[in-house]
Amino acid sequence: MTPWDRLRAWQTEVREPALSLLVVYLLFLEFVLAPWEVEAGLDVRRGGSGVIAAGFAGFAFCIVRTRLGVALVLGVCLMAILGWILGGFMPPSAEIRIELIVKFAVLVLLTGAIGAAVFGPGAITLHRVLGAVAIYLMVALIFAQAFGAIVSLDPHAYQFAPGNHPGDGQLLYFSFATLTTAGYGDIVPVDPFARSLASLEAVFGQLYPATVLARLLTLELEARRR
Repeated sequence: MTPWDRLRAWQTEVREPALSLLVVYLLFLEFVLAPWEVEAGLDVRRGGSGVIAAGFAGFAFCIVRTRLGVALVLGVCLMAILGWILGGFMPPSAEIRIELIVKFAVLVLLTGAIGAAVFGPGAITLHRVLGAVAIYLMVALIFAQAFGAIVSLDPHAYQFAPGNHPGDGQLLYFSFATLTTAGYGDIVPVDPFARSLASLEAVFGQLYPATVLARLLTLELEARRR
């Protein structure tokens, strides 16, 4: 058996359980770590972001099943490590942009890998349903990174309530408020492109649970009855 065959066999065993574990990981990052960052007035960069990106890349390595995908995962891991090492030697603006690129690449790669695992051939299991939930949570992170990119180009693209600042935690909070169409009004996009992105996220946030998640859950329940 070649090393590639051994890797594929290992991925077959861990792929679906990794989808469920990823949901737990995302819930911790988005509903425990991010609020703590905002409350503590911190901006998790350099080491923290590198560790988080490496964690996402590790999940992608468990889920991706193509040679190209594995190569991309290894490349993203290398980017995260280099960004973590070199971050302290760069101007703050360059460090932020490199961090956004690395995190965006990791999130898009992992979301694509999850989609292939969830919607690929085979019976719909509870792990796959949770993988679809992970896609929903990943989309919130992807849009938060997109909002962060806009802020890095135009610091006045959003209006923040007094006492708030455009950090990762605040933008993730805004992303979830937009995704769920809660719209509390304490963060308001004023840049036209920022508004377009927020509208796109809101549309996805309404359609995805009502169509994709509902359909997958129905298929999983039907599979249990058989």
